[in-house]
This record gives sequence, structure tokens and C-alpha cells, in this order.
Amino acid sequence: SMLITFILLGKYLESSAKKKTSDMVTKLLQLVPSETILLNLNEDGTSYSEKVISATLIHKGDILKVLPGARIAADGVLLDSEMAYVDESMLSGESMPVKKYGNDAITGGTLNAGAVFLMRADRIGSE
Repeated sequence: SMLITFILLGKYLESSAKKKTSDMVTKLLQLVPSETILLNLNEDGTSYSEKVISATLIHKGDILKVLPGARIAADGVLLDSEMAYVDESMLSGESMPVKKYGNDAITGGTLNAGAVFLMRADRIGSE
């Protein structure tokens, strides 16, 4: 009878942990914004045009502009000449923004806590 009680308790704790994990993953996915700013290189090759697109239309290699206070729409890297402060508290619990430099990894769903910056999307959607 004690053995059965321990087995049932174990199964209950396991299902409870699975549900909590599932709920947290769902909440993380809701943090990704629905829109972002895509930059396209103009024909002259020296300037960009901006276009607001759905985050579901982002492709690997796209250059994105992230405004102050905006959520980052995809995982990627900060462009070479850029510097950014990113609030990664949703990942690490650290309340202070993290300083990022060119070619540093940026995680989708985190918050731009500084100035405007440009990034290249490396992983999108379900990747």
C-alpha cells in the first residue's frame, strides 16, 4: 500500500511539473511580437528602405530594425557596428539590461532597453 502511494504521488508530481513547463513555454511564445521592421537594401546599394511586416514573414538573413522598448522578433546577431542594451530578464532573471556588441547573439522575445539597433535574423519561428 505504501508503494502504490509513492507511485501515485510520483505520477502526480510528474504531471504537475509537465503542465507548469507547458504553461511557461506558452507564455514565452506569447512574448514574441507580431510585427517587426524589415530593412531592404535600396538599388543604389548605400541605403535601406523600411517596411513593417508580420513576424511570421521573417526569413533567415533578414536585416531587422529594433526600436527602443520593442520586443525582438527573432533570434539573431547584432550587426558589426552596433551596440545595444537588451533586457534578458525573461531568460536569466537578471533585472539589469545586458550590454551587447557587434556579432553578439540576440534572443527573440527579449526587450530592447536602449537605442535603436540593427540585427540579422538567424533563427526564426520554430527553429
